[in-house]
Amino acid sequence: MNLEQGFKNIVQEINSILNNIGDSPLTFEYIKDHFIEFIEKMMTSIDDIGIAKNIPELFKKYNYDYDSYCDSDEGFQKILNVIEKVLISNEDELKYYRENDVTEIEEVKDIYYELNEIENDLKSQLFPNNDLNYNFGIEADDEYWKYRIIENKERIAFEEEQAVEDYKYYREMENKEKGEDRAIEDLFIKHT
Repeated sequence: MNLEQGFKNIVQEINSILNNIGDSPLTFEYIKDHFIEFIEKMMTSIDDIGIAKNIPELFKKYNYDYDSYCDSDEGFQKILNVIEKVLISNEDELKYYRENDVTEIEEVKDIYYELNEIENDLKSQLFPNNDLNYNFGIEADDEYWKYRIIENKERIAFEEEQAVEDYKYYREMENKEKGEDRAIEDLFIKHT
């Protein structure tokens, strides 16, 4: 497990604990007394959409005014940072899983449309009383994607050509084997 995955797991665990504190009144009170410290430390590592969208619920659970927090300069900036981290993480993930498949610029537009939807969803969830008009700068790197498209098309063409060659080779081997089998059968038939 790499360090980044380790932090991701820790954030998920902290989120789970904060959401499911259960029958531990002393622990609940301790977290409540130190909630801002806990949540702000947690927010520095959030890159998961679900955990990010849960932030207002955590404020509510521990009786803190989320709207007031968002209205403060520091709180506003920390929530913006969470959204940006989630977007960057999702862009990296989408690139990782899709970069070898993309063969048309329309597919790239679909990837960034999906990121735009995530951005709009997070803005509405994390700034519910604010029509946030903020540009996070998440947009397609045209040079990167043009290079990937060319590379993918060349790789796919090569793989298709290789598949045709492999098919021909195996058909030839199969025919050769069948011919040898027939020759052997003919020998036995002639000698009987």
